[in-house]
Amino acid sequence: MWRWPDQIYFLLVAITVSTCNPNGALENPLNSAAENIIEVEANSDGVFAVTDAGSDAIPVEETVTLSVGESITVDEVGRATIRWPDLLTAELTREGRLSLEQVVVDELGGTVKLQQSGGLLLVEFNSDGEQGRRLTIRTELATISTPGAQLLLVHEVDSPVEWIVNLGETGDLVEIDGAGVTQRVAPDSARWIGLDGTVSDEIPADNKRLRSWYNSVLNDEAPLTLAEVLLSPANVVGTTGELPALPRVGQAFELAPSEQGAVRLTLDPIGIFGNPRYALEDCNGDGSQDIAIQAGKLKFDFQPLLARVLALDVTVLNQAQSAQGALWGLDSAGSELGRDLLEVGSGESQTLDLRSDRPFATAELALLDGCFFGFSLTPPSSTGAPSEPRAIITPQPVDEVVNILATPEQRASDVGPLEAVPVGAGAIKIDGQLDDWEALTGSGDSDWIELNAITFDEGCANRFPDSSLTTDLAGQVRFAYSDQNLYVAFRVDDDGYVGYAGGGENYFLGDSPQLSLDLDLTGDFDDAGRSQDDWQVDILPDGESPQVALWQLGSLTSGPFAEAQVAVTATDTGYVVEAALPWESFGVSPQAGDRLGIAANINDSDTPGSNAQECIISTAPQRRWDDPTSWGTLFLRPTE
Repeated sequence: MWRWPDQIYFLLVAITVSTCNPNGALENPLNSAAENIIEVEANSDGVFAVTDAGSDAIPVEETVTLSVGESITVDEVGRATIRWPDLLTAELTREGRLSLEQVVVDELGGTVKLQQSGGLLLVEFNSDGEQGRRLTIRTELATISTPGAQLLLVHEVDSPVEWIVNLGETGDLVEIDGAGVTQRVAPDSARWIGLDGTVSDEIPADNKRLRSWYNSVLNDEAPLTLAEVLLSPANVVGTTGELPALPRVGQAFELAPSEQGAVRLTLDPIGIFGNPRYALEDCNGDGSQDIAIQAGKLKFDFQPLLARVLALDVTVLNQAQSAQGALWGLDSAGSELGRDLLEVGSGESQTLDLRSDRPFATAELALLDGCFFGFSLTPPSSTGAPSEPRAIITPQPVDEVVNILATPEQRASDVGPLEAVPVGAGAIKIDGQLDDWEALTGSGDSDWIELNAITFDEGCANRFPDSSLTTDLAGQVRFAYSDQNLYVAFRVDDDGYVGYAGGGENYFLGDSPQLSLDLDLTGDFDDAGRSQDDWQVDILPDGESPQVALWQLGSLTSGPFAEAQVAVTATDTGYVVEAALPWESFGVSPQAGDRLGIAANINDSDTPGSNAQECIISTAPQRRWDDPTSWGTLFLRPTE
């Protein structure tokens, strides 16, 4: 007989081999005293027979009989063989207890019921092809039955699941009934059963590795668990770029299908405060979709994997003003195995990591305001030691919050200094019409400034599906000012409108005009860093409900620009936007003759439902969102 390990918790077993007489009734379980006994042989020291009179040690290689109501126990080194001749052989090892509850024998079949506490049980049921003979084992978590096979039943201390291994020959089938579903275990295969009755997928059980495991336990070598023999460490990477659309909240979806299986994730409908928001958007401008999370939770289920999850790395971006988020992992009983807290500031990325000697069954990620990029189930190093965290992306300090602009190989020439003409009160009506702008100088199109430089290209060649327009993206802009407002008008040609449809003020992830403003040009003309006088204005050109967002680039905070006035009008080739932006909202009072830093930009997306920034054109050929020295100059022309 094989030897078995001592990392076993509690297993309750009732074994039934039953048959009916010709009239269909069960045979009397007490036919005779001889048929109610089972032989027990001590294979090592530490085996004890337990009766009402007490507990007596059984010498090695000696045999005793057990009657109904009596038990056999083994200590941490004990091993005993239990026999019911020609039908059933069992082996009990490592701090186990086996009680005889019922025995029936007749010419057609029989019934045996055993109760097991602790230890590990190896059972060989020899039906010899007899019809009506079936072994049934009822454990804490499921019911196992077979017409004939060799079975191993293990409930490990450090993993609250039950293992069922079919060690039988070809054709020896074993059935497991868990959570109301019956599944088979083929020969040389195993399944585990969770506390909720969930039965795993079938796992190959290599006999050579199992025998090596038995020898290791027999020689009292380093403790091993059955999971370590049957399951390799998980090595899976999943990214949100695999998602074609935002998964439905509350409905499980899979990432990273592999030979080891797939991880199931769920956007929690309750979240942190009961009103979470989720969106699919490119949070860091790398052209890949991410899951934006506001007051939400993302749940991981590793139980479908045919692998041990001992290390979990999750890469996220924090967009809240303070670090508010956490990742924690749980075993299959719901006990927490580890937790890692979000620590980075707004606009920074972090790889949260968990390590455990016990497998993670599930995990949860909670974020107040941030983005989930993906996860890694990281295998240990070649020495077996826990590996270093494996990031999904290369963390970038602040670029993710607003726009990250590529450096194109070719740029259009600079359009030169821009001008804003002075206007009096009421000269410009914010209604989406341009006739009042034409009346300012009467010079027609000559005062419109072309946005002719591509400053970000992650899909400028994309076209809106089935559009009949010949122009993909083009635009012009004009400026005016008064004592109260900066006025701007955009004329945009776009082959199809794709507005931002996510949460927050990330309007630049869809079709949208945009201004970059440095309102203290003389004070920090040569300073390439962001400061409190640097702003970004984003306009959502929704014809029915246009919106304006204001970003303070020094602190990377945003909010609705409620004081701004905006109007949008659709045209045959795109749209027109007018806006009045109060100087007071920026905390400045410019005068005629002043010069301000500025770049006028148009964001473009041609993939409906993507919330992806694909292309930007600008008046500033070298424009980078976070470097005011790369913008142009706006001259506030004095009154003539």
